Amino acid sequence: MTPSPSTNGAPPGRYPFFMPALGAAAKRIAAGVKVPLRLEHRHRWDPEEEYWGEFDEPLGPVLQRIVAGGPREAWELEQVVPGRDWDWEAESDPILGAVELSQHAERERARRLLEDLLAADVRCLDAHAHLGLFAYDYSAAIALAHFEAGVAIGERGLPAGFNGVLPWGWIDNRPFLRCLHGYGLCLWRLGRLPEATRVFDALLWLNPSDNQGARFLIDDVRVGVRWQPAGRDEASDPYRGAGRRNLLDLAAAAVDAPARTPSQGAIEAGFEPLLWLLDRGSEDGLPLTQAGALGQRIVRDAAVRFPDWWNAKLFGPPHREAELPLLEELHVLLRRARLLRKLKLRLLLTKLARSAREDPDALLEALAPHLIYGDPFERDVAELAAAVLVRERELDRDALTDAVHGAVAGAWRGGDGGPVTKSHVEGTMSSFLWGLLGLGLLSADRPGRRRLALSDVGAELLARSLRHRATAVR
Repeated sequence: MTPSPSTNGAPPGRYPFFMPALGAAAKRIAAGVKVPLRLEHRHRWDPEEEYWGEFDEPLGPVLQRIVAGGPREAWELEQVVPGRDWDWEAESDPILGAVELSQHAERERARRLLEDLLAADVRCLDAHAHLGLFAYDYSAAIALAHFEAGVAIGERGLPAGFNGVLPWGWIDNRPFLRCLHGYGLCLWRLGRLPEATRVFDALLWLNPSDNQGARFLIDDVRVGVRWQPAGRDEASDPYRGAGRRNLLDLAAAAVDAPARTPSQGAIEAGFEPLLWLLDRGSEDGLPLTQAGALGQRIVRDAAVRFPDWWNAKLFGPPHREAELPLLEELHVLLRRARLLRKLKLRLLLTKLARSAREDPDALLEALAPHLIYGDPFERDVAELAAAVLVRERELDRDALTDAVHGAVAGAWRGGDGGPVTKSHVEGTMSSFLWGLLGLGLLSADRPGRRRLALSDVGAELLARSLRHRATAVR
């Protein structure tokens, strides 16, 4: 059976096809699809047989148009999931596996699983939808590309002039509907309200039962209500009760913005400790102890060069790297970023380090993937701290701890099974902050380092780090 326009006398509706408005990448991906998704007829859908609420509840204008359109044919769009056992055993479902990994804060592994599905068959719309969903917490601009790809591939399977229904009840329609819904949300969040209105209109036309709640969004979008995460109360305290998505959204403008490359002068000033350490090792490398720590001479020179790192008047000269936690964290970070490599009892600059030393953009790109590091809880804490720092730039450490604790307390438990405490969050956050302090991007007053201030170069690096978190596949 071939889809055809409505012949019931009412003005026929048409799915509006968003392909012309999609990005070049989505169009290129869809053009490479050799076999479009199949569209199979399921039944004749009749608005007279649907539940539209109580008799005294008026229908909105969009639903009135849908009802006036009369009966239409219902279709199901093929769903492709490489490796899925179609007997619906959850253990064999890679999409459910990715969702479970994400729920356990293993987002890089979840993204890798979804990317592997797309490498096997780019028509896996649910992989595009969930990659968009994972990125959406960080950036609507990054998520948009994933949703657009799904929309473009799905539309390849719809004939011109399509006016049928893709009901949510036919489960293979859900990936395409998820991509459309995510596409509309991204447009709304990015302030492209007329386009978002068209998408939510189309979503209701395709799936009048509206299992995704488009009818609750469309009126706000049509009158220009600005998108914001659920639960935020900016009139009082933007952090009070804020969850993970709310905090990440605080940094979304910086993450969405094009990367800025600081001048070489700004890099020299902003990364003073890092560049000092690289310059010290540029000739013969940096000597190490038998335990793999930086040698005593480097440790003492660092204490003199950066007196805020060590109170020599009170304690005398330091003896071990561990006595200077900022130097220790800097050492670990540079090795993790492959700017330094160990050869016997010396640390040598890598080829990447030598080129990045003279290239501000290369230096930022080398460091960005490695700032937020550790186990899933440590990464969650670090990225939320990064989001708040990018937004505020200057704040008390107690306020930073309160904001991050409020976002993770409901999602994590302590080692004893009890709630995560503020002291646990602050302790976990310390190594991340020490890394920023060691790089020279974050300053903190004495005593106690309670007042934090992030430099311009630091804000750019954290934005790139969060952008990497939105897209990374490890």
